[in-house]
Amino acid sequence: MNKYLKDKNIVIRDFSEIIVPENSQLELSKNVFIGRFVEIGANDIFIDENSSIQNYCILLGNIKIGKNCLFGPNIYVSSGHHHFKYRPELLIHDQDCLMQQANSETQKYITIEDDVWIGKNVVIINGVTIAKGSIIGANTLVNKDVPPYSIVANTPQKVIGQRLDFEGRMSSVLYGDKEECFPYFYTGIDYSIENLHQNKYVTVSDEIFSLYLLNNKKYK
Repeated sequence: MNKYLKDKNIVIRDFSEIIVPENSQLELSKNVFIGRFVEIGANDIFIDENSSIQNYCILLGNIKIGKNCLFGPNIYVSSGHHHFKYRPELLIHDQDCLMQQANSETQKYITIEDDVWIGKNVVIINGVTIAKGSIIGANTLVNKDVPPYSIVANTPQKVIGQRLDFEGRMSSVLYGDKEECFPYFYTGIDYSIENLHQNKYVTVSDEIFSLYLLNNKKYK
């Protein structure tokens, strides 16, 4: 356990269980908080800085969690998947074994970008990307990608609002040194109050912004 805690100000509360099998990896960045009775079963899990995972959450498989994310209690996130259509006459367990023997990809990464807030009792399944700045309401099943800065609720999931209006931005040009532009950049731009006060701006090239626009089209 100590290798996850050294010099990073990471807190892992009582009764949580972290399992990292051989040839698997887990990386926790600075100021990560893990609550009580949390289960982490890593194949490849990365939790970026200042993110908090509250009590009774379960994280399994291949998961990438960005900066400043907030997980409520009892959230289930798993990149695992069972196969029941490959040879439907067989047991599901046997179909899983056959797919593994065929080296088929059974675990697609779950990506949760920066500044995402996830409410209590949410379930997130494999292959999903929850884009930057989104809010997921309590008791939601997330089974498809979530657009940036969306407010999502219900089962099946439904976008019920937006934190930011991408269509109504005042300018078609974004600047890496202007605070009002920061939320519209893709994940990785840190515009926390602390960094703004310290004038820690990040310069973003036109190429990166063009890539952001290209990626954002998939949500529309």
